[in-house]
Amino acid sequence: MIRFLTSAMVAAALAGCTAQYMDRGSEKMRGKPVSDLVAAWGPPTGEVELGGLRYYSWTGSTAAGIAANATCTAQAIVDDQDVIRELKWNASGVAGWGCDVLAIKLLD
Repeated sequence: MIRFLTSAMVAAALAGCTAQYMDRGSEKMRGKPVSDLVAAWGPPTGEVELGGLRYYSWTGSTAAGIAANATCTAQAIVDDQDVIRELKWNASGVAGWGCDVLAIKLLD
């Protein structure tokens, strides 16, 4: 029981860190060309155009340790000038792991 509670406390603390990284990464990328994001993360795993905007997505997952099966999908909403308007995150699994890896790459 103590081991479970300790793991839960660690996961909660890490979730807070991950959220901060994601928020800071989003702020840093807003207004930048999408090519900066591609340089940081590599080519997107998906792209859709809708209503004059393009939606690029990157999806990743972890497969080991406490964060096994954690997934992250990040989506950049880009205008017709290839400028990032918004960056959205969707994390599942332990503490948003997977997104932290992407977010940290934006803070370099």
